Amino acid sequence: MTGATGLVGARLCEKLVAGGDRVLAHRRGPPPTARVPGLTWVAGDLSSPGEWESALAESDAVVHLAGASIVAGRWTPARKRELRASRIATTQSLVEAMARCSSPPSA
Repeated sequence: MTGATGLVGARLCEKLVAGGDRVLAHRRGPPPTARVPGLTWVAGDLSSPGEWESALAESDAVVHLAGASIVAGRWTPARKRELRASRIATTQSLVEAMARCSSPPSA
């Protein structure tokens, strides 16, 4: 799951783990120090190859919630371009990485 530290992502991680799912949560920076059973952090920049790509091969599904924060600032034309670009670029990287997987996630 990308965006696992955001408002929606954090709650969704909690629900999935509580339901017995194992969640690989992506984070750009170092993982949090608190450990949650059923939740594994994978760090990396989605715009660059890295260990996050290996995590895709272990995944049954991908939930992509990453992108620039929609609450951080006024929605000027420049900010709207940033919001849009942040979502398109990470989605493109994820799709390309999944296409390279020998066994990509099914959902």
